[in-house]
Amino acid sequence: MRLPRPLALLAAVAVFSACDSDPGGSLFDPDATGNAAPVIASVSPQGVVLAGIDEVTITGQNFSATPEENIVFFDDGNGAVARGAILFASETELRVRAPNLPNADLKMRVSVQGAPDFSNEVPMPLTPAFVPFGDLDAGINEDPRGITSGPDGSLYVSLSINGPPAGIFRFSPAGERFAFSTQAALWTDFALTDDGALIGARQIRGIFRLPEGTQRETFAAVPAGNSLRTVARDATGAVWAAGSNTVPENANLYRVAPDGSVTSTPFAEPVADLVVADGTLYVATSTVASSIVVDSKVWTFPITEAGGLGTGSVLYDVTADQGSGIGATSLAVAADGTVFVSTNSDDPMVEVAPDGSAVVLYPGVLPGPIVSLSWAPGSTLYAVRGLTTAEAEAGGVFTLLTLETRRPGPF
Repeated sequence: MRLPRPLALLAAVAVFSACDSDPGGSLFDPDATGNAAPVIASVSPQGVVLAGIDEVTITGQNFSATPEENIVFFDDGNGAVARGAILFASETELRVRAPNLPNADLKMRVSVQGAPDFSNEVPMPLTPAFVPFGDLDAGINEDPRGITSGPDGSLYVSLSINGPPAGIFRFSPAGERFAFSTQAALWTDFALTDDGALIGARQIRGIFRLPEGTQRETFAAVPAGNSLRTVARDATGAVWAAGSNTVPENANLYRVAPDGSVTSTPFAEPVADLVVADGTLYVATSTVASSIVVDSKVWTFPITEAGGLGTGSVLYDVTADQGSGIGATSLAVAADGTVFVSTNSDDPMVEVAPDGSAVVLYPGVLPGPIVSLSWAPGSTLYAVRGLTTAEAEAGGVFTLLTLETRRPGPF
């Protein structure tokens, strides 16, 4: 990496001084003066700092109020070096954009024009916002669809290989793969039961119980004219299910009790995803006309003590906020009530606060679309990334990612 000219000159002076032990022949002038070295006193935020995304605030002394006279280096000592972009500068504070250099071993130091010495070093690891997961083989077109996860962090994935469905696989948090079920269907969504079985939906009017192995049991069926694509399980063991409905009188949110009995709540919107959290049913809807999303919202319904639904309300209007053609594809609710909404947008993740205010997550960094979400351990989400139009035309396949949210998940 090329050093700025004043630093390069200083480096040259250091080299010549080291090579010549005779003070009379040295380029070093002991009477020369320079500005005091910068000092880093504190850095924020502490904890996870995302490469290429987060701002880092440095407080200390002897910085320059002229931004371009400061250089903030991120360096692991083994050749990985990058500069942060200076966003604000004063004599006691610098704000920089962290470089896109994910590395757990980075340290940060400051150089100021006119000061012969660097500042002290402080540890500053940078975390990637997202990374590929599961080591899927694009060479044989391993293509993930429906996913869910469990309290141990395992991820269950419906996977196809070279086109046909290949079964359901369980991935450990470390990415190790295990065959879970040989059921050769393309499942769109799962819910995990207390005994380790899956409840699966696959765009028909039935939902199925899938124990580990080869068996499949019909768990429930709803009236004809329904295409159930998503399921969610609540604390009582009841399963909620919904999807698109071609018969208006069958446009419902369905609740399936543990004994398989079905009750329904009228709801006319096509449902993309369901999530249950803290006694609330979260529902993502997406209405499509002529292959374009024309209306998409995130709804909340309180679940009553009797297992019914209270009056629903709109938490977030996706299309009104993100624009025509943008619709919700999946939901994940953090422990603090933050709702993560994936969409078909180029900037595919929206973070929605409990009061309904929303911001796009990692704009310009995380590529869209994202089609499915499920919690990984800690503050991480598993995500299925779909394809852009160009990628689909080129024969691409979906991929698995882990995505850092910095919000506490349920596991």
